[in-house]
Amino acid sequence: MRLPLVAALTAVALASSASGAAPKPQITDATADQLPVAGAGYDVVSALFATSGTTTKVKKKKIYTPTKLVITLTYAGDVPTDEYATQVVEFDAPGCSDIYLQAYAATTATYGQGDCLPEDTSVSFNAKAAGKTMTFTLPLNLFGAGVLKAGTSLTNLVTYTAYAEPVLGIEPGFVGPEAQVDHAETAAAYRVA
Repeated sequence: MRLPLVAALTAVALASSASGAAPKPQITDATADQLPVAGAGYDVVSALFATSGTTTKVKKKKIYTPTKLVITLTYAGDVPTDEYATQVVEFDAPGCSDIYLQAYAATTATYGQGDCLPEDTSVSFNAKAAGKTMTFTLPLNLFGAGVLKAGTSLTNLVTYTAYAEPVLGIEPGFVGPEAQVDHAETAAAYRVA
């Protein structure tokens, strides 16, 4: 009688590990809640914070060292390439609050800012659109040594889509009413690992 029970438990363990392999996004949002005039590409579905890095072997043990923060944004439709389309991610990190990351027109340009940077200083990062996803990839040292290091918690996670002024890339919110199309956030934190 024990053999069928062991086989059943093994099957459940394998099924749960196979289905649980993909990490869950920290931010999720209802679909079809964007401004009605915008297409599905402006409709935020989720944001997944993760890292990429290197793995080395030390005394037969694998050690993973994160080197980049990777934020994958998923939308209900293909990422728009309109010149006024913009995708934004915001969060706080220890020693650098109000981190603001923005990609324009499906990665024509990127802009990053945080209160730890000197005034009027911005940083660029890699952003890539593919179908319904946009991926922001930032070196962990982008905002200075120790800000986005392994073990730190990122809080106040927010993502949204908006319309940006097409020539200067300025969000209307800086000079008038903000033109957010869809907005999603979470109270949960992400630990860089």
